Amino acid sequence: MQRVIYKRKIIDEILRYLYDPVALVFYGARQVGKTFILYWLKSYLSQKKEPVYYLDLEERKYLEILNQGPENLKKLLIENGFDFKKRIFVLIDEIQYLKNPTNFLKLATDHYPNLKLIVSGSSTFEIRKKFEKALVGRILVFEVFGLSFELVFEVFGLSFEEFLIFKGYSKGTEPILTKIKEEELKELFKEFILGGSYPKIALIPEKDKKEKYIWQIIDTYLKKKKKNIYGRLLILILKKILEI
Repeated sequence: MQRVIYKRKIIDEILRYLYDPVALVFYGARQVGKTFILYWLKSYLSQKKEPVYYLDLEERKYLEILNQGPENLKKLLIENGFDFKKRIFVLIDEIQYLKNPTNFLKLATDHYPNLKLIVSGSSTFEIRKKFEKALVGRILVFEVFGLSFELVFEVFGLSFEEFLIFKGYSKGTEPILTKIKEEELKELFKEFILGGSYPKIALIPEKDKKEKYIWQIIDTYLKKKKKNIYGRLLILILKKILEI
């Protein structure tokens, strides 16, 4: 089965800066779809016949290469047949795994202007303060959030316009949905509230599986916070919310 990659709204914003002489960096919480955005951009650039190379730093071989510096990235690209005299789009997923991602991006953008770096990082990545300050003028940063309710409709093959009509948000149009369709939309909204903003979870039909994946994300996110009373209190609150 062919994987369908839905276009996120943030992609339109990213595309505006695709050919600007800066690295593009986007970050966000776990499972919000950063990797899928990179896949979309890779497909888009390939269709435009642009030289593009994708690296996932969860693969040890790529992590070891890039930890040795951007000059080793250059060697890797040349070995894979890329012409370094032309612009090359390099998509790097999970850049926070590098020993010094700030220094890597600084050296890469300063010494290899033909490289157009588009990278993703986690929400704990050193971007917001130290990272942005050190790379001012060299990068543009985008924050990635979960799916919008509008895109969830597209994933499920429904029309968001139908929902607007149903809620009376569409001016000059009376609600035309059947009772069955109304219930379908209500259930979809309930699913969206229960973690539907996560792309992977939005596609899971079973409620128990959804909750399992949600708790996996929550546990990972709160591991560092379990050591203090505020973190434990937050976990109890989240449990109560999911039980409602």
